[in-house]
Amino acid sequence: MEKNPTHDADVMVRRLAKILRDVLAGERFDTVADVVDALKYRCAALRIAWTPDAITEAVRLVASNHPGLNFGGGVLGTPRRVGSGRPLPGPTPPADLSRTEAAALVADLRARCGGTLRSMPAISAPDHEARVRAQAAAFRAAETKPQKRRSLQERLVEIFSEFAR
Repeated sequence: MEKNPTHDADVMVRRLAKILRDVLAGERFDTVADVVDALKYRCAALRIAWTPDAITEAVRLVASNHPGLNFGGGVLGTPRRVGSGRPLPGPTPPADLSRTEAAALVADLRARCGGTLRSMPAISAPDHEARVRAQAAAFRAAETKPQKRRSLQERLVEIFSEFAR
């Protein structure tokens, strides 16, 4: 008697849906990706095989009749709590900063980072294009010359000295 692959897939989906309901009852998740990861970890702990398609179908099946699962708004279950029992604060919207406030913020970050925060050097498009053309010419010239083999240390010194400029 041949096995019916469709029946096996349905059994797998129903098994994963049952495990997913148990996972959702145990804790609260912020995103669907968190739910899927928790389901995968639970399946691994239980040594239950799964496929990506079966997980997708199980999530759809549970979402169709689970009251707390809302994909659009990102609400999955009850609010997560921190140690004090208060709900975690939501994300704060970014404030509109003026140029002066942004400069002060960057200066403060530089002071806190010990000067490791650097800005990108400004370069105009013609300067950049001229630099790229010069590099291309140097590469073409280097291809025609026979090169002696250099040690890895010499090559690394050369590479990193280019970044220091």
